Parts: sequence; C-alpha cells; structure tokens
Amino acid sequence: MKKIFIGKNDDPAFVVENILGEKEKDLVIVLPKFSKLAGSVSNFHLIKREADADNKNLIIESVDEEVLALAQAAGIASLNPFLSGKRKSMSDIIAPEISLAKTSSIEKEESSLEEDVVLEENNDVTVDFTEKSFNKKTGKFSKKKTYFFIGALVLIALSWIGIENISPKATIAFTLKEYPFESKNSLSVRTDSSDIDLEKSIIGGELFTERKNITLNFPASGSKKIERKAKGKVIIYNAYSSQSQILVASTRLLTPDGKLFRLVNKITVPGAKIEQGKIIPSSIETEIIADKPGEEYNVGPISRFSIPGLQGSSKYESFYGESKESMTGGFIGVAAFPTDNDKKEATAKIEQTLKDSFVSSLNIPEDFAAIDDSASFKIIKTEVNEETNEKGEFSIYGEAEKQVLAFSKKQMEEFLIKEISENLGFKVNIIKYNLNPKEVNVDFEEGKMSFLPSVSGLAERNLNIDEFKNGIKGKNSSELKAEIISTVGVENARISFWPFWVDKVPENSDKINVSFEK
Repeated sequence: MKKIFIGKNDDPAFVVENILGEKEKDLVIVLPKFSKLAGSVSNFHLIKREADADNKNLIIESVDEEVLALAQAAGIASLNPFLSGKRKSMSDIIAPEISLAKTSSIEKEESSLEEDVVLEENNDVTVDFTEKSFNKKTGKFSKKKTYFFIGALVLIALSWIGIENISPKATIAFTLKEYPFESKNSLSVRTDSSDIDLEKSIIGGELFTERKNITLNFPASGSKKIERKAKGKVIIYNAYSSQSQILVASTRLLTPDGKLFRLVNKITVPGAKIEQGKIIPSSIETEIIADKPGEEYNVGPISRFSIPGLQGSSKYESFYGESKESMTGGFIGVAAFPTDNDKKEATAKIEQTLKDSFVSSLNIPEDFAAIDDSASFKIIKTEVNEETNEKGEFSIYGEAEKQVLAFSKKQMEEFLIKEISENLGFKVNIIKYNLNPKEVNVDFEEGKMSFLPSVSGLAERNLNIDEFKNGIKGKNSSELKAEIISTVGVENARISFWPFWVDKVPENSDKINVSFEK
C-alpha cells in the first residue's frame, strides 16, 4: 500500500486529485488532527465516490477519532495506527514510501510536525520508550532509538526538498512592441575618435591597409640586335685577418682563363676568425657582371676568382672569389624585345591583376563594417624588365596598395540606440537595420569619412528586468496586470503563478521569472 499524507487545510478536491494521480490501487490516506475534511461527512462521500470510480481501494488513517468516525459513516475503512493491534515501533510508523502532494509542501510539513506533537502528548499512546532509552551500563542507545533519529532526519530532508520545489513562483513572458525608425542625418567616421559624439554625429573607425606585389611574364612581339653581359653570383672570401675589408662597386674579379667580371655593388667582407692560432676564412655573397657582353662570358662554376686590385700586396692570395653556379645572360645578336605597345598592354594587365587580387583578400575584423566607396586602390610601382628569356618573354614587377576606412559596428548600433532612445523617450534595443549610404566622402590621409547613412530598421524597448522585478514584488494578479498595461513598449504578456493557488508575486526576485517572446 502507498501512503498519501494530507495537510490539515487541504480540501476534498485536493485529496481526489492526489488519489487519481496515483498508479497504485491500494492507498492509505493519512489525515492529521483537526483536518479540514472533518467539517462534513459529505467530504468523505465525495472522496469515496471518486476513488470507487477510479477502482482505488482506500483506508483512512488518523489519530483524530472524529475523522475516523466520519470516514466509517461514508463507508471508507479507517484505522488509528496507535490503537489497532500490537504496539508499533517508530520504524513501523514511518512509511517506506511517501507521496508528496502536488500543492503546498509547507502545509504538509506543518501537518506532519503537528501530528508528531499530538502523538507524543496523546495519553492513549502506549509506545514503550523504556526500550529506546540510553543504557547506562553499556553506554549505548538501542537500535530502535537509532531508527527514530534516522527516520526523523529523512522526514526533515524530504520536507525541505518539497518546500524548495513548490515555493511560490511567478512567470511573466513579454511580447514587446516593434518601433520602425529612420535616420537620415549626416554621420562622420573618424579614426582618431574612440567615443560616440551624438551631438556632432561622430563614431569611431579604423583604416585598414594591405600591400601586394607580383611579377608576370609577357611575350615580346618585337626584336632587335642587342648586347647583354653575363651575370651571376660570387662568394668573396677573407682568409687574411680578423679585420673586415671594403670592396667598392666595379671591383674587378678575374677568372683563371683571363675573363674579367666586376662587382655590381659595394660590399664589406667580414673579418676572418682565429681559432687555436689558425685563420678560419669568412665570406659574403654578392652579384657580379661581365666586363663585356657576349656568350663567351657564360662561364662557370669558377673555383677561384682573383682580385687584380690587390696584386702586389700580402692580401692578394688571401682574398679571392668562388662561383658555385654558372654566369648567364651573355649575348650578342638579334633577340625578342618588347615594343612600347607590349609594355603598355602588359602594364595595364598587371595593374588589373593586382586590383582583382584585393577583392577577396582584404579582410577586416568581424566587429567592423565597410561601405561602398570607402576603399581606395593605387599602384605603388611598376618596373619593366626588357630582357627576354629563352621563351622570348619579358617581365613586369607590380606593387599595389588598398585601403579601407571601416566603422565600428558596435558604435554604429550604439549611435542609433542613443538617437532612437532620445526620439522615443525610453531606451531601446536594435532588432535589425539596413544601411544605404549616400554622398560618401573619404579622406584617407586624415583618416575620416562622412556620408548620409539613410538607415531604416526596427527597435524595441530595452526593459530593465531588475527594476521591473523590484516594482512588482508582493503585488497580486490584478495589480500586476495593471503594472504591465502601464509599462510602455509592451505589446502583451502571459502571466502564470505556481502553485495554482498562488495569486501574488513573490517577494524574492529569484522566484520571479521574466522572459521575452516574439
């Protein structure tokens, strides 16, 4: 059998609701002393009728003789747990399965506690407490005393959980009004501004810059007699001393078979290292070019270049060069050559290629936004190399830069919120907005931009939840409805209280739930 504990103020409808909600067919209804049901035998007739209709078998258990008499009059079996049969220990009294009622657990806790007090004061109670008393000889409590305390702790814990779970709550679900808005005033974006200036219509921005360079080959359609000097790279060694040595541009370097090359640029050969009294040569790599044009200078690799300018000094043998790759490009004869039109078309193509490369590559952070006409593109440099390769192609090097002056999305929204809030007279949130900028003027050097934003969108009131909760604490349902009706920006609201008998907003803000619906 399953026991259902009923509070002293619970009515018949509540008892019936709990009976019908149970799957068990055999139920014990535990009623406290002074139960509200004892007011009329019709209450028990109602309970029996509904129980019979649901095929439930009932027993009324109570220490209140009046309750037992009325139950019997209605045809319901009844019993007094302390007067039926043999004495019961506390483990018999505490039910192994307790069904908490669906309404106020606070009332049930009060009724249970009240029952406990009555049971202890009832003169008819014949529970033998001498068996549970402290044994002075052994210095221990009996098992029955232990069961009593464990049972009491379990009941207290269950009662507390019940109180927490069914404490009164209020739930309000708002649907807020949507307010269309427009903003057509001129707006400025400045990179030197970190704050919003509503009076001057200024928000912050940032200038984003990116550079790119490419080299492309193009076929040369012309030809002419040309003379080219062979070029390549050489490593210059210093095996002389720890002192560095400067070699000026055009310093001569001589191959073993007498072919003369010159340094393209001025260099400084670092000093050699001295380890354990021995010189460890230092080196530097640089470019050299043949002294004369012609294919005969396409030589190499060369194991040792001498430096004629040092001949006659002690440095001559200790400063030398080495090429690990061949010299190339030496030529005399007719070769492909780019015409002026070739160079013009190739330059236009490389500029367009650079421009196209920025379309998808210039990414700005997620918290910034750019508008049309807020970007600039410019070619920084183009260099044509007229020398053709073995395929008859010349090359062009191009370098370009793109700049975008973007505005802060957050500041744009804050600007609109301030403007719309001032117009409506209360703080709002932006639901959505569309930006259709016009008359865009950008000064990239100064880092500023102005335009007519032509913004349109929807806003809703920013309702302060904490203030609203504090304003409705303790109000009944009528007062709450009046408060909501008078709240600007609210379209409608759904209100619910829990448990069902509650019709007042709790004083505890944590028990007030406020949400928003669309």
